[in-house]
Amino acid sequence: MIHFKAHLKLRFFAGLNWTLMFFLPFTFIAINSHAQSIRGIAVLVKGGYIFAPEAGKTLDQIPPATTKTFSNLFYCGGVEYYLRLNKFIVGMEGMIAQQSQALINDQFYVPRITYGHLKIGYLIRDSKNFMFYPSISSGLSRMALIRNYKLNNENTFRLMTPSFDIGINADYVFSQRQDANKKFSGVMMAFKAGYRFSPGSKSWRDNKNILDGLPTFVNQGFYITIGVGFGYFVQKVKHIKYQKKFFD
Repeated sequence: MIHFKAHLKLRFFAGLNWTLMFFLPFTFIAINSHAQSIRGIAVLVKGGYIFAPEAGKTLDQIPPATTKTFSNLFYCGGVEYYLRLNKFIVGMEGMIAQQSQALINDQFYVPRITYGHLKIGYLIRDSKNFMFYPSISSGLSRMALIRNYKLNNENTFRLMTPSFDIGINADYVFSQRQDANKKFSGVMMAFKAGYRFSPGSKSWRDNKNILDGLPTFVNQGFYITIGVGFGYFVQKVKHIKYQKKFFD
């Protein structure tokens, strides 16, 4: 009786082994056949605000102002273009931010921040319609104070520095159009927020010369923007080599 039970156990485990050996390859095929890759492009126009600490205090030391004139808050607008390569986002962005013009001693002054960055992100949550990802970017940033803004003989105090950005991004495709080839496109809305920073510098210039005696400025700030645009994406199923090997 004991030998008979042992024999049954051996047959059971042997059958289980053969079953697993038979079905596991198909399991890999079933799992991997659903692995998908999404690639595409998006173009966005963005607008929002940048809060730049110490910007107002620094700018007030440049023109001959006797009272506080400029603030730390800038309104901004710009464009962004990126490629989606499955989980990765790779693109470029440019932004212009400025304040309202100020009249000081019969001259108009306008502060303006501009920057251009190369950007990379990695999706931590996504679907065909929604993408959420952190990002980092780097490039150049410029702080400028434009004097005689309304006249043709503009004179600009400007400071150029390298700049870096850490952000979070949430992009959504609203109007989806999909065909049999898994292509989908539509109007997009994007929410961006983050922090942009540069090393401190006092290498101010005007239109011709390097200027001495001006304050050190750290071109940094928090930003929040909302963008609208258009995206075009293609969804593909990955063909895994395990399938080919099994049938070979």
